Amino acid sequence: MDIYSKTIRWPASTLALVSFALAIPAAAQGQDIELFRPDSPVGVKLQVQGGQEATLSFWPATFVFDGKDGDSCTATAVGPKVLLTAAHCIFADVGPGVIVRYSNKLKCWRNKQWNGGAARDVALCLTDKPIRLEQSAPYERIAPVSGEPALQRPVTMLGYGCTVQGGSTGVLYQGQSPVVRPPVPDRFFSTSGTVALCAGDSGGAAYLFNDTSRRIVGVAAMVSGKETSDFAATSDASVHAWIARWTKDRIDEGRAKEDLKICGIDQTLNSCHR
Repeated sequence: MDIYSKTIRWPASTLALVSFALAIPAAAQGQDIELFRPDSPVGVKLQVQGGQEATLSFWPATFVFDGKDGDSCTATAVGPKVLLTAAHCIFADVGPGVIVRYSNKLKCWRNKQWNGGAARDVALCLTDKPIRLEQSAPYERIAPVSGEPALQRPVTMLGYGCTVQGGSTGVLYQGQSPVVRPPVPDRFFSTSGTVALCAGDSGGAAYLFNDTSRRIVGVAAMVSGKETSDFAATSDASVHAWIARWTKDRIDEGRAKEDLKICGIDQTLNSCHR
């Protein structure tokens, strides 16, 4: 797979500005959420040394919010009708929304236990019909409850964010950095290295790979230092408990249990990455 290495060096005076940009997506300004899969741009000049775009066909379940105001977030299909993103990308429980070109209508709910930090910064969106991924690709899988990722474990992060502070968004990049702060007991983990989050990456998934599988272990939350990125740990028990409550609430509203299946949560769902 392609590994995108981007070195982002932000002076301390810019960090508050960057965090603010991550936290105020267009959805917070009263616009309907629009998610889409951009076409791979032609002739884009990358603003980093040795950079490569992620291969879109390798990540067909990854979408970006169409923010229209320059603000954007990343979301991932984790089931036939369910997308995962960050709570701070959702101003409140919002709808209606749409996945452009897929014609899926959607509504999103954020984790009500999120307190404004990186911990539990997760949200789920439910669509009215199955998301048909390109070439019938499988949906991404949420990791089981665990203490992963462990200290120094390399994590692959994915997002449609900028490559430099204030730069444009809308191109899918991936990269890898080691964990410098594991998720136990804080319910979030941090990475630091040659790859860091930038505005637009919020809500993007962080993955652990092995020889046969990939799992989502985090959701991009915020930048907390010069090259340090914070992720809500999806392998945390509190996140799994919130997903269980979210599922029950949707069933109580009259939704079919079959529509609420999530890869890694419902073991009977077969259309998932290994």
